[in-house]
Amino acid sequence: MSKYLKALVASCCISWAVVTSVAWADDADLLLDVLQQQRSMQAEFTQSITDTLGREIQASRGSLKIQKPKQFLWRTSEPFEQEIISDGEKMWVFDVDLDQLTIQPVDQQWDSTPALLLTGDEDEVRKNFVIQLVSKDAQSLIFNVSPVATDSAYKSLELVLENKKVVGMRFTDHLGQISSIQFTEIVTDKPIAKSEFIIEPSAEVDVIDYFKDAEFEGDGLDDLNSHLKTDSETARFTDSVSP
Repeated sequence: MSKYLKALVASCCISWAVVTSVAWADDADLLLDVLQQQRSMQAEFTQSITDTLGREIQASRGSLKIQKPKQFLWRTSEPFEQEIISDGEKMWVFDVDLDQLTIQPVDQQWDSTPALLLTGDEDEVRKNFVIQLVSKDAQSLIFNVSPVATDSAYKSLELVLENKKVVGMRFTDHLGQISSIQFTEIVTDKPIAKSEFIIEPSAEVDVIDYFKDAEFEGDGLDDLNSHLKTDSETARFTDSVSP
C-alpha cells in the first residue's frame, strides 16, 4: 500500500471516529433543540401499563397541559378522575371521587422525572439524563432517555417525536413493567394561564397539606405517597412514568 493510500485510509478512520463521537454528543442537542423551543404543550392522552408477560394491567385516558418553567397539569378522566398539578414549587394531587387533595413540595425526585424532561431548562436536562438517538427519518425521531439518578423509579424512557412534537412515551421500570403513553390533539406554544396550575379546594375537600401538617416530615414525595388512599398517577409521572 502506498504512503498516500495509507494516509488516506488513516484519515478516513480518524474522521469516522470524530464524526461518531460528535454524533453521540449531538443526540442530546437534537432532542433539546426541539424541546427547548417549545414553551408549552397541550394534548389528550391514552396510557396502557403491561406486565412482564405483555398483559395489560391498567389503562387510562385524560389530558395534559405543560408550560415552562416546571408547570404541568395531568388530568385523568378514566377509569377514575384525578388531577396532578404543579406550579414548579408545590404539587397538588386531587382524587376527585374521594374529595381528597394532597399538597406536597416538588422535591429532588423531580430531577429524574419525565416532567423535568418536558418542562425543565437545558442545563437541568443535560445534568439529569443520558440521551441517545435510536431512530431517525424525515418526520420522526426516537430517543432513549435514561435517568442519571440510580434511585429513579424507572429504568429507561423511549421518547417519540413526529414533526417536532412529542407524540409518545414508553417507560420501562426496574421490574420490567412497561407504561406506554400516546398523545393526540397536540397544541404547542399556546400560552396557558397560570391559574391552570393551581388548585383552590372547596370547603368540602379533605386536604392533606405537607406545608401545614406537622405529621409529615422529611422526604416530601416518598413520605406523602404512603398516605395516599389510592394508587396515584403521581407514581407514574412524577416518580416514574406519566406524566
